[in-house]
Amino acid sequence: MLSINVPRHAARQHPEEYAKCLPHIEAVVNKPFFIGDDHKNHNKIELIARVPALGSGLLVAVTIEPGGHNFAHW
Repeated sequence: MLSINVPRHAARQHPEEYAKCLPHIEAVVNKPFFIGDDHKNHNKIELIARVPALGSGLLVAVTIEPGGHNFAHW
């Protein structure tokens, strides 16, 4: 589930990159090259994948919220 705060933060902090990266977020989530722990932020992980269309990698930060649900939203 994409929180409303995510697009706001990205648009404010990274306006040029946000528009370019937005179409590729789903691909990174579905097939990351690397999954790692965001040690600075509790309950967060980082998904990273190479995105040829961008000519670089893309990091997607994900918050893990325990809730007992066995489904995902996108």
